[in-house]
Amino acid sequence: MRYGIFLTLLLGLLCIAAAKKSGKASLQVFPEASSTDGKFAAPMTLLHSGKKTQISLMPLATEKDVEAFYPFDAGDGSSGAYFRLGPHGSNLLEQFTMSSRGSYLVVVVNGRHVADLLVDGPVHDSILVVPAGLLPSDIMAFAASYRIIGQSASESARRTKEIQKTLEEILKAEEEKSKPVKSVEPKRTKKPPRAPKRQKSSE
Repeated sequence: MRYGIFLTLLLGLLCIAAAKKSGKASLQVFPEASSTDGKFAAPMTLLHSGKKTQISLMPLATEKDVEAFYPFDAGDGSSGAYFRLGPHGSNLLEQFTMSSRGSYLVVVVNGRHVADLLVDGPVHDSILVVPAGLLPSDIMAFAASYRIIGQSASESARRTKEIQKTLEEILKAEEEKSKPVKSVEPKRTKKPPRAPKRQKSSE
């Protein structure tokens, strides 16, 4: 239930962002280099294992190969996404995963190294899965250019109208929370007047 609510809000937020932002997010998927790549390879350290390897300078797929995507909560505070590739990117992905079992695909989004995908078998369904590492700004940028898998443009528009007001209230509340709180100096109180000195009585 919690996941469904999160996804509903996220999909609505995507549509709002799409109306405000026209730029594409950058997506590059680099295959682990072979010994024949030579000068067309670059050193890379994998994120989780720390393994030092080489990746090809020629990406296997880019944002130009994406036809649609679907975001999901990665569970670590970031997001992941399914990317459905067109014929060109899909064929390259299938060929690489069929011939390069045990090697890695390095995913770079907006210049950030976000994931390393271990090839454990051929990919026949045209779907590239990025399990984690995507920021809300990444998801919004992809939503500005690609439709969500399983939703038509009209369905996305209807969902946006239904929850846009709620999302705007949530975002406004978050902005208010992030504003720095001004410190209030305590008011200085005047010192009480000194009591008059008691005069000695004359006998």
